[in-house]
Amino acid sequence: MKNKILSLGFCFTITLAFSASKYETMYAVNKQIVYQQLPASWYTEEISTPSNAIAYHLSEVEKHLRSNVPATIPFSLYQKRNALLNILHDYQESLAFPENHYFSFQTPIFIDEHNHYCAVGWLMHSSGAEDLARKIQASQNMAYLKNIQVDGLEQWVANSGFTTDELAWIQPGYPPPANLSPMLGGVDGTVYAIEPSNFGTVYAAGAFSTADGSTVNNIAQYLPGFAGYLWTNLGDGFNNTVYALDRIENELIAGGSFTASGSTPMFGVAKYTDAGWVTLGNGLNGTVQDLEWFNGSLYAAGQFNKPETGTPFCNFTRWNGTSWESLGGTINGPVYKLYNDGNRLLLGGSFSTISGVTVSNIAAFDGNTFSAVGSGLTMQVRAIERFNNELLVGGELYHNNQLCGLMKFENDSWSTLLTDMQFSLDSSNVFYDLDVINNRLLASGNLQFFPMMGNFGSGVLEFVMTDQIDYFSGYSSFDSTVFVIEPFLDGIYAGGQFKFSFNTELNGIGVLEDVITSVQPSNQLLNIKAFPNPSDGYIFLDGISEETEIKIYSIDGKLIEHYTANQNHLLKTQPSGLYILQAFQMGKQETLKILFN
Repeated sequence: MKNKILSLGFCFTITLAFSASKYETMYAVNKQIVYQQLPASWYTEEISTPSNAIAYHLSEVEKHLRSNVPATIPFSLYQKRNALLNILHDYQESLAFPENHYFSFQTPIFIDEHNHYCAVGWLMHSSGAEDLARKIQASQNMAYLKNIQVDGLEQWVANSGFTTDELAWIQPGYPPPANLSPMLGGVDGTVYAIEPSNFGTVYAAGAFSTADGSTVNNIAQYLPGFAGYLWTNLGDGFNNTVYALDRIENELIAGGSFTASGSTPMFGVAKYTDAGWVTLGNGLNGTVQDLEWFNGSLYAAGQFNKPETGTPFCNFTRWNGTSWESLGGTINGPVYKLYNDGNRLLLGGSFSTISGVTVSNIAAFDGNTFSAVGSGLTMQVRAIERFNNELLVGGELYHNNQLCGLMKFENDSWSTLLTDMQFSLDSSNVFYDLDVINNRLLASGNLQFFPMMGNFGSGVLEFVMTDQIDYFSGYSSFDSTVFVIEPFLDGIYAGGQFKFSFNTELNGIGVLEDVITSVQPSNQLLNIKAFPNPSDGYIFLDGISEETEIKIYSIDGKLIEHYTANQNHLLKTQPSGLYILQAFQMGKQETLKILFN
């Protein structure tokens, strides 16, 4: 991993509703806005996330162009300009925009396969230049206007009443498909924890009363069946928020700020059995934020003491099979995250000492003693993960005006990976979860992202590695905070405070199909070849002599084949189109593009 993650762009102040300035919102659709002369209010006026970003962009561009007519424009061109702006107005209200089914990144599409024109393409079509629009579709359908080299374009621009910069600003980039599905009606509140089982059931917990209309009391199960999925209760649930879930030896453990399940007193932590929820010992008096299995024992962390008299646990404890035990350390603040790091358990939160020893928001526990991790961190720690064998932690984006957000531990010291990203000074921006999924790092939180490279995203971002630079790219977009991401097979469950992703109603929980946002060649290549390529029927895969994992993706990043092969073989014939094949063998990798005609 490089020492920095570059954005080369803008990330901005947001609220939990993900408000942003008009400029920021429109920049995510078309970066040509940087070449426009705009009112100062566009940079400061905050707006809520629009339900359709393309329509909002076109509407605001239309208004701006109507009120900012070049002083020297001839009257005949002024009339053409005004007529085309009227057409643009009707076009943006129609919502008949192209759809990006080709790439997993934002891109222009002049005319899509359903004959949906982009805004500039529709202006050409409506002004009698249909042949020109079709020429562009045939030769440079995914090009930005300033890069299009087609005979007749320059003349059409000159006769349109617009400048090239204005038309380039009108032309949107279209985001990749969300690949996101609701889980029936979702929940009526916030999801803080998700735990998939090996049998298709998904457990979700947080602060909510109902799931798809059924009363569940802060915890629910999403059950598969012959007639589809069903949300249902899990016993009597709990009387307050559940923040943590874990499965230990096929038993579900819940932790939170509850004090009862139904009419049964139950403090902070409980286990689910055939008889319903039962307490573990005398419970924990306060709030359990996380649970983790380490060295054969269950650990709990949060902000709590033991409920009975005696030595308080002070935010961190271990279950010994019959009771919660003191670990000899008094932590002077809440612990939000536990992470099993192999031979040690890492604790992250908002604390400065353990029994008088300075640790600064992160500490290690080997089962007997506590130790500092470097000099610690100034930010509160909310997430811990290893990626490419490097220790990463996520938390507050800014702390005391210092950029933090995502930190790396290397050579016994901490450094931020966000050095060159431009964020506003707003400590409400937080990385809440980090997870490695299919060898890629995803981050979630209340984050909104407007990059110069990569995709726009809010709520879930992906860390992308290239030979030249490492950077974050948007993975998906939600209208509010994503507190948890949890991998399953070749997808991701996302839970949080959100209600929508673009126009898809989710209500606190949804399923993200895994997509490829970049295909990077490995430095350790296999000698695997595919031929004939392109093919009119079959493709033979050559060079496989030992067990090799094969994944085939459509060009929009959807996984369509996943299997293991031990010898050369014919690939399964696919519908016409471009595909990405990845082969993995003993730490080496090969990435091929294959084309079925």
